[in-house]
Amino acid sequence: MKKLKYLIVTICIMLFAATPISAEMIVFSDITGHWAEDNIYYMADKGILNGYTDGTFLPDNQITRGEFVTILAKDAAKDGKIDLKQFNYPSQFKDVNSHWAKAAINWASSVKVVEGYENKTFKPNAKITREELATMLNRHISLVTKLPPKNQKDPFNDDKSISSWAKDAVYNMQISGVINGKENHMFAPKTSATRGETATMVARYLRIVNGDSNSSATAALYFNNTLVQSQLPMENKESITMVPYRLFFESLNCEVEFHQGTSLVTAFNHEKDVEMWLGKTIAYADGSERTLSAAPYISNGSTMVPLIDAGTAMGLSVVKRNWGSSDQAIVISMTPTMVDTKNDSFYGTSTGNSPSGEINMEKSPHFLGTATNGAMTYGGYKTNGNYLYFGTWANNQPDGLGRSINSLGELSVGTFKDGHFSKGITYFADGSVFNGEWYYNPNTSTVYPGKGTLTANGATYGSNNTNWSGGALAQSNW
Repeated sequence: MKKLKYLIVTICIMLFAATPISAEMIVFSDITGHWAEDNIYYMADKGILNGYTDGTFLPDNQITRGEFVTILAKDAAKDGKIDLKQFNYPSQFKDVNSHWAKAAINWASSVKVVEGYENKTFKPNAKITREELATMLNRHISLVTKLPPKNQKDPFNDDKSISSWAKDAVYNMQISGVINGKENHMFAPKTSATRGETATMVARYLRIVNGDSNSSATAALYFNNTLVQSQLPMENKESITMVPYRLFFESLNCEVEFHQGTSLVTAFNHEKDVEMWLGKTIAYADGSERTLSAAPYISNGSTMVPLIDAGTAMGLSVVKRNWGSSDQAIVISMTPTMVDTKNDSFYGTSTGNSPSGEINMEKSPHFLGTATNGAMTYGGYKTNGNYLYFGTWANNQPDGLGRSINSLGELSVGTFKDGHFSKGITYFADGSVFNGEWYYNPNTSTVYPGKGTLTANGATYGSNNTNWSGGALAQSNW
């Protein structure tokens, strides 16, 4: 592991050049880790999307018709193409003249992006539905450019719920890659659009127009303004920034592993651990299950993982920045801490042979974590046989909440007792999953499923009270 005595205070990752970070940089206090965070900042940094005066963005709040039209007007006005002040004249809509978005609504009406209602109203404070948003966005885009087809039309499962006047626009946005729909391939046309959803749809359109929808680039990675990695590959997968997990986590002073048998990738340092699988959005951080914004995948020989998810899993605050299409910065910060990585050494206080503090034994097998009065209390342990444990310790053995990975790459997350797995969930190499209590055989020093459920090939066997008879459950008991 690299020597890094004073662990990260601030990390700056910049594409192509080490561009200084502006003091005026926008940071929203409530979107860290949100699925739309990347797209929200993409829009905000272009000056097209604003937050609130208290520093929040409220990504899950519904957006109004006036707010959305203002986004489209700002896009049209960028680079001085139009002057919105010229549209600050009396409106044809009787409920707009005293509204703060009057100029934007007048512009949208003048170019036929919006039409209003039969009673000469626009309802600027009404929540915009997803089909209304798709229709306005489609009209707006047609004024700017013609987006090339990216996908084949794939009717949504609630296609019959989409209004006839909106259907062409919805599917035009779908084949262009601007709209993906929601869970279970539903579009939810009558549902009000959220601010996060809106930022994502408009950002996708802008990325396509700007030619950076699926771009890749090489970044320079900085610790406290010191270059530690000059070429960190970064890819954009459906607006999610992906980075090589090994380069990224090793730069955070982590041990990293790839377990071929289960396609499990792991990383841990003296106080954090992360587990992810290739092709899956399920992951664990410090023993807690979480969902990734994109599944890890292999690209050019490297395992790519979502940058923001990887950073937040390590307890970091990640803020991504874009300046134009040629340079980009990402700021990652965490509470300063100290680590001494000299071989087989202690960092902390010591009285004789009873140290208290952080231990790092780099020889294999080795432990990386904390100890009190010479006894390991929390951290990771790796053996010559590639067995890895991370969690709490008692009497110098795993005891309490923890995670273990065996030589097959099988992950167990739960409770350990007297050095062996006692209760929790295990992901086996064959894809099956056991959730429940485990039986320990002191004669063979091995553990077996004791009581719980097994999920395999899409079916679940047993129940929370099913006794597996030391690992062998008769089919008649299923």
